[in-house]
Amino acid sequence: MGADLGEPSPSQLTFLLSYCLLLRSFFSITLLQVIAFVSAASALCCTGTTDSDMPASQAISGSVTNLRNARGTCYVSLYNRKEGFPGKKSVATQKVQLTAKECVFVFDKLPKGDYAIAAYHDENNNGRLDTNFIGLPTEGYAFSNNPRALMGPPSFAEAKVVVHSSRVKVQLTMKY
Repeated sequence: MGADLGEPSPSQLTFLLSYCLLLRSFFSITLLQVIAFVSAASALCCTGTTDSDMPASQAISGSVTNLRNARGTCYVSLYNRKEGFPGKKSVATQKVQLTAKECVFVFDKLPKGDYAIAAYHDENNNGRLDTNFIGLPTEGYAFSNNPRALMGPPSFAEAKVVVHSSRVKVQLTMKY
């Protein structure tokens, strides 16, 4: 169950050997001591990878369905914290020019964690979600998990998608 230490890279071994030989010129160190030091140092500096060292390779892919027409643009925003959800402080936003009554998106290279997605159908291409005089949307909107929003947008917890595998697939249903 221990971490896989892996093999040190040639550049790491070259650096360690050069360092030991430099030390040997200043001190009287035997070749056996140099080899022992290089082995110990490479075991310390070349530790196995942990989850936090792994490149971000998770992805959320999905679609937004139930668009009433194929006009305009679908904006899909990804959030990784409740502060600013929805609306501000997204970690990524995709602008998808519509050619059908469905919007397909992929957010890749993500670290593991909790995310929420908000989308809207900008039918008139003005770059914002239009609302009426009392603030209710006049264009379509959608959230991950398709929560029932009665009095305002859902919370981050209601729209949360947990990403712990390499690919998570979601489907959002546009509401008008």
